Amino acid sequence: MEHWRQTYRVPAKITLTTGVIFEGDLHLQTASAAHFGGERPVEMLNREERFFPVSLESGGIELVGKKQIAVVTCDSSLWEIDSQRRAISKRFLLDIHMAGGQHVSGSSWWELPPTHPRLQDFLNAAADFFEVYEGGLNHSVNRALVAHVNPFD
Repeated sequence: MEHWRQTYRVPAKITLTTGVIFEGDLHLQTASAAHFGGERPVEMLNREERFFPVSLESGGIELVGKKQIAVVTCDSSLWEIDSQRRAISKRFLLDIHMAGGQHVSGSSWWELPPTHPRLQDFLNAAADFFEVYEGGLNHSVNRALVAHVNPFD
Protein backbone atom coordinates (compact mmCIF):
# COMPACT_ATOMS: atom_id res chain seq x y z
CA MET A 1 0.00 0.00 0.00
CA GLU A 2 3.05 2.27 -0.04
CA HIS A 3 2.43 3.13 -3.72
CA TRP A 4 -0.64 5.19 -2.73
CA ARG A 5 1.74 7.95 -1.68
CA GLN A 6 2.52 8.51 -5.39
CA THR A 7 -1.04 9.62 -6.05
CA TYR A 8 -2.94 12.76 -5.17
CA ARG A 9 -6.03 12.76 -3.01
CA VAL A 10 -9.41 14.14 -3.99
CA PRO A 11 -12.30 14.40 -1.51
CA ALA A 12 -15.33 12.50 -2.77
CA LYS A 13 -18.76 11.21 -1.87
CA ILE A 14 -19.29 7.65 -3.12
CA THR A 15 -22.90 6.47 -3.33
CA LEU A 16 -23.34 2.72 -3.67
CA THR A 17 -26.26 0.94 -5.34
CA THR A 18 -27.62 0.14 -1.87
CA GLY A 19 -27.73 3.82 -0.92
CA VAL A 20 -24.73 3.49 1.44
CA ILE A 21 -22.50 6.57 1.21
CA PHE A 22 -18.75 6.73 1.85
CA GLU A 23 -17.01 10.06 2.22
CA GLY A 24 -13.26 10.17 1.92
CA ASP A 25 -10.36 10.69 -0.44
CA LEU A 26 -9.91 9.01 -3.80
CA HIS A 27 -6.32 8.21 -4.78
CA LEU A 28 -5.80 9.44 -8.36
CA GLN A 29 -2.77 9.31 -10.64
CA THR A 30 -0.77 12.52 -10.89
CA ALA A 31 -0.92 12.51 -14.72
CA SER A 32 -3.39 11.56 -17.42
CA ALA A 33 -2.73 10.35 -20.96
CA ALA A 34 -5.98 11.98 -22.15
CA HIS A 35 -5.36 15.59 -21.06
CA PHE A 36 -3.08 17.98 -19.22
CA GLY A 37 -3.00 17.52 -15.45
CA GLY A 38 -3.94 14.75 -13.08
CA GLU A 39 -6.35 11.90 -13.50
CA ARG A 40 -10.06 12.59 -12.98
CA PRO A 41 -12.36 10.29 -11.01
CA VAL A 42 -14.12 9.09 -14.17
CA GLU A 43 -10.78 7.98 -15.62
CA MET A 44 -9.91 6.02 -12.49
CA LEU A 45 -13.37 4.43 -12.47
CA ASN A 46 -13.01 3.42 -16.13
CA ARG A 47 -9.66 1.68 -15.57
CA GLU A 48 -9.83 -2.13 -15.57
CA GLU A 49 -9.19 -2.66 -11.84
CA ARG A 50 -12.36 -3.84 -10.08
CA PHE A 51 -11.65 -2.25 -6.69
CA PHE A 52 -10.08 1.03 -5.58
CA PRO A 53 -9.07 2.46 -2.20
CA VAL A 54 -10.86 5.28 -0.40
CA SER A 55 -9.14 6.89 2.59
CA LEU A 56 -11.89 7.61 5.09
CA GLU A 57 -12.03 10.71 7.29
CA SER A 58 -11.76 8.37 10.30
CA GLY A 59 -8.31 7.30 9.12
CA GLY A 60 -9.34 3.89 7.81
CA ILE A 61 -9.27 2.54 4.27
CA GLU A 62 -12.19 1.02 2.34
CA LEU A 63 -11.67 -0.97 -0.83
CA VAL A 64 -14.73 -0.27 -2.96
CA GLY A 65 -16.04 -2.43 -5.81
CA LYS A 66 -16.66 -0.33 -8.92
CA LYS A 67 -19.67 -2.36 -10.06
CA GLN A 68 -21.48 -1.46 -6.82
CA ILE A 69 -21.05 2.30 -7.30
CA ALA A 70 -23.98 4.36 -8.52
CA VAL A 71 -22.34 7.82 -8.41
CA VAL A 72 -19.05 9.39 -7.29
CA THR A 73 -19.30 13.14 -6.61
CA CYS A 74 -16.39 15.60 -6.32
CA ASP A 75 -15.81 19.34 -6.45
CA SER A 76 -15.49 20.19 -10.17
CA SER A 77 -13.21 23.18 -9.51
CA LEU A 78 -10.35 20.74 -8.88
CA TRP A 79 -9.83 20.35 -12.66
CA GLU A 80 -9.40 22.88 -15.41
CA ILE A 81 -11.84 22.70 -18.29
CA ASP A 82 -10.16 22.26 -21.66
CA SER A 83 -12.02 24.90 -23.66
CA GLN A 84 -10.69 23.61 -27.01
CA ARG A 85 -12.01 20.11 -26.35
CA ARG A 86 -15.31 21.51 -25.09
CA ALA A 87 -15.66 23.56 -28.28
CA ILE A 88 -15.66 20.39 -30.41
CA SER A 89 -17.91 18.42 -28.06
CA LYS A 90 -21.67 18.04 -28.00
CA ARG A 91 -23.39 19.11 -24.80
CA PHE A 92 -26.27 17.10 -23.38
CA LEU A 93 -28.53 18.40 -20.59
CA LEU A 94 -29.68 15.36 -18.62
CA ASP A 95 -32.02 14.35 -15.84
CA ILE A 96 -30.80 10.88 -14.80
CA HIS A 97 -32.73 8.39 -12.66
CA MET A 98 -30.65 5.54 -11.27
CA ALA A 99 -31.87 1.99 -10.58
CA GLY A 100 -31.22 2.45 -6.83
CA GLY A 101 -33.31 5.62 -6.64
CA GLN A 102 -30.47 8.13 -6.93
CA HIS A 103 -31.05 11.15 -9.13
CA VAL A 104 -28.51 13.31 -10.98
CA SER A 105 -29.16 16.31 -13.25
CA GLY A 106 -26.66 18.37 -15.18
CA SER A 107 -24.57 18.65 -18.34
CA SER A 108 -22.41 16.10 -20.10
CA TRP A 109 -20.05 16.72 -23.01
CA TRP A 110 -19.10 14.11 -25.56
CA GLU A 111 -16.44 14.21 -28.25
CA LEU A 112 -18.62 12.14 -30.47
CA PRO A 113 -18.00 10.63 -33.85
CA PRO A 114 -19.98 12.57 -36.49
CA THR A 115 -21.95 9.43 -37.38
CA HIS A 116 -23.26 9.01 -33.80
CA PRO A 117 -24.44 12.42 -32.52
CA ARG A 118 -27.47 11.31 -30.50
CA LEU A 119 -27.91 11.12 -26.72
CA GLN A 120 -28.70 7.42 -27.16
CA ASP A 121 -25.25 6.92 -28.72
CA PHE A 122 -23.63 8.77 -25.80
CA LEU A 123 -25.45 6.57 -23.28
CA ASN A 124 -24.47 3.42 -25.22
CA ALA A 125 -20.74 4.27 -25.25
CA ALA A 126 -18.36 1.57 -24.04
CA ALA A 127 -16.93 3.26 -20.92
CA ASP A 128 -18.57 2.14 -17.66
CA PHE A 129 -18.80 5.67 -16.18
CA PHE A 130 -19.52 9.11 -17.63
CA GLU A 131 -19.30 12.63 -16.19
CA VAL A 132 -22.16 14.98 -15.38
CA TYR A 133 -21.50 18.55 -14.25
CA GLU A 134 -24.02 20.20 -11.94
CA GLY A 135 -23.18 23.60 -10.48
CA GLY A 136 -19.79 23.17 -8.84
CA LEU A 137 -20.02 19.36 -8.73
CA ASN A 138 -18.61 16.63 -10.95
CA HIS A 139 -20.60 13.37 -10.87
CA SER A 140 -19.17 10.14 -12.28
CA VAL A 141 -22.26 8.06 -13.13
CA ASN A 142 -22.31 4.27 -13.61
CA ARG A 143 -23.93 3.63 -17.02
CA ALA A 144 -25.02 0.12 -16.02
CA LEU A 145 -27.16 1.52 -13.19
CA VAL A 146 -28.98 4.22 -15.17
CA ALA A 147 -32.68 3.30 -15.23
CA HIS A 148 -33.87 6.13 -17.47
CA VAL A 149 -32.81 9.57 -18.71
CA ASN A 150 -34.95 12.60 -19.49
CA PRO A 151 -33.09 14.91 -21.88
CA PHE A 152 -33.60 18.63 -21.33
CA ASP A 153 -32.71 19.63 -24.89
